[in-house]
Amino acid sequence: MKLDVTVEKDGFMADAAVTVGVGQVSEEKRRLALCAERAFAKAMLVARAGARVNEIGRAIESEVRCSGFFVIRELGGHGIGRTIHEAPSVPNYPEPGADQILTEGLVITVEPIIAARSGKVF
Repeated sequence: MKLDVTVEKDGFMADAAVTVGVGQVSEEKRRLALCAERAFAKAMLVARAGARVNEIGRAIESEVRCSGFFVIRELGGHGIGRTIHEAPSVPNYPEPGADQILTEGLVITVEPIIAARSGKVF
């Protein structure tokens, strides 16, 4: 189960999510959740001022593919501040157009949304 919480305080937004296993969790689902955690950790290593947004996606997709899973390309992270979804869009793959440079003070969400079978949204 995914718990996703958004909070507004003093005119600024916060967004956080966590995946929690409920009941008996299959080995594949456990590996999927662990893969998402590893992909997030790898993304945090490159999400620094001066890096390009698509470097975050490159780190995520590389970890996900190595683990045999798929990135859902239609979903990803985003900027956050006075509203919940601000620029830039933060794809979970190295989208060539996501070449914005991360700057000091920019706040983004990094959301490795992945799937076991297909990365397609229907």
